[in-house]
Amino acid sequence: MLYRCDCCNKEFECFPYVIKEKEDGRRKSICCCKECSYKMRSEQAKTSENKVCELCGKSYYVNKSQFEASKYCSHECLSKSRSNKVLYNCDCCGKEMYVYPYKLKDKESGKIKTLTCSKECRRKVKNALIEKTCEFCGKLFHSYVAQQRFCSKQCGYDSKRGNSLIPYKCDICGKDIEIYPGKLNRKENGGIKHITCGSKDCNSKARTKRVSVPCVYCGKEFMPKSKERKFCSRECYSANANKKRIKDIDHFCECCNAPIKVSARDLHQKDIGVLKHLTCSIECSHKLTRKRQINICVVCGKKFEVRDCVSDQACCSRECYYESRTIHKPTRCLYCGNTIRNKRGLTHFCGQECFAEYRKYISQFIHHETEQELEDIYASITEDKEVYDLATETKRCINCGSEFTRIVGQRRTCCCDECANQYILNIDQAQSLNMATRNSKPQLLVDEWLDRLGIAYERERLFRHYYIDNYLLDTNLCIEVMGDYWHFNINRYPLGTRMHEKTYKAITRDKSKHTYMKNKEGVEILYLWESDIINEPSKCEHLIMHYIKLDGVLDNYHSFNYEVEDGVIRLKQNLTVPYQEMDKSCYNIMLIKQHNH
Repeated sequence: MLYRCDCCNKEFECFPYVIKEKEDGRRKSICCCKECSYKMRSEQAKTSENKVCELCGKSYYVNKSQFEASKYCSHECLSKSRSNKVLYNCDCCGKEMYVYPYKLKDKESGKIKTLTCSKECRRKVKNALIEKTCEFCGKLFHSYVAQQRFCSKQCGYDSKRGNSLIPYKCDICGKDIEIYPGKLNRKENGGIKHITCGSKDCNSKARTKRVSVPCVYCGKEFMPKSKERKFCSRECYSANANKKRIKDIDHFCECCNAPIKVSARDLHQKDIGVLKHLTCSIECSHKLTRKRQINICVVCGKKFEVRDCVSDQACCSRECYYESRTIHKPTRCLYCGNTIRNKRGLTHFCGQECFAEYRKYISQFIHHETEQELEDIYASITEDKEVYDLATETKRCINCGSEFTRIVGQRRTCCCDECANQYILNIDQAQSLNMATRNSKPQLLVDEWLDRLGIAYERERLFRHYYIDNYLLDTNLCIEVMGDYWHFNINRYPLGTRMHEKTYKAITRDKSKHTYMKNKEGVEILYLWESDIINEPSKCEHLIMHYIKLDGVLDNYHSFNYEVEDGVIRLKQNLTVPYQEMDKSCYNIMLIKQHNH
């Protein structure tokens, strides 16, 4: 591919990828020969500065930012400069050794302080002690610091305050000594608390902050470790304590005024509140500290003392308490008013006749609303017999809203039986409406078949306390849609399968619903099971028509016991009995196994 040289503008053949690299910015220029390339480089080097290599002396161009750091023209010159070592004498022992030239330059520039031949020489140079003379006392000493002038801090202080010694007495033992004026000035300024002669005893006493105090018992002076200590030894402390405990002071008992002996320690504890009373015995102490009252025994009539915490105690002893539990207390019958012997207050009537009459009397209040009618009934019953007045209260009926009167304690919420039945019916209708709106897939299929066959039906028909899924209006028949899981289909869950408590209750409810519909309404329910509705819909349709045709009289009422052959429905030879027709003892074990787990 032809291309013009960027330097001489001459055409030459060039590779296409080179031209592409220049277009992408990876190359700065494309030249036809070496001379043109050198010229282009020199033009580019005008932005840099010229420098001379320290090893070979060749000049080279360096960027201005790297001018000071660059020393060699190439890596070869850099490696040669480091490999050419120079003779040098160790700064510690003077031994000859070879070092790199750049290390000598670093030492001249101050980057390195010393050059040594080994680690031992390096340690000696690092930890070298310098011998010096103290400028104050003239004593020789060694130091690592070259600027140190004095052998100790004392000489440094004394050099500032004079060098003439003055006489002084030790603050501890009183011995005559000579000190520098600076030391005395330091004590005056608070820098030193004591000036001693230098002996161990005086120095140890000067370090402690103790002050001599006389012993409270023997009077001997001692230096306590704490300000609270008052005795010089354990013997003085125990002797003083025993002295206080000696009961040699005359006093009187605060309960019975008998003369007693007390100690000074007891009087002191009473003054500060540790002791409340000083008595002659424990009995007197209990009389003052434990408040008591006098009660009369309900069995024997004897007087006895009890504490305030058990002021309700009624018996003086356990024997009286056991006897009081067996006493028959006299009470009155709630109906006739005769006196009866009531054990522990459990009996309220004198016999079964009074109890039955009392229940009849109470039942009269349920069906009447006004207070006048209640008073009339009360007067008719109490003509010849004494009956206790029963407290009444006024309530509002939850069905019609009218006010009615009831005996206190009754739970009646409606004014009459009609309102109570109507209230229950309203609740049941609301529940049936709620259940009718929740349709399962099998239920929707059955509703669709009935609509297609033109059979009039009612969803969730209520029979007292039981709901029927589909009630056929024209024929007075009932159809129940049975889910395999909730009603526990025996074909899907055979005997021995673990049964949950909810399923157990559902089977019991199905059994009671079938019994009620058969005995009270005279109708046998047709049961269509979920597996048959979904898998064999034609069989279920034929069974519904067969059930209506025979006016609800079948040999079996469960869909899994039927089959269809040539468009005719007939009963199977081997019939399956569902759980709801079994005795509870057959499947009770299945529920017990679940609880055992």
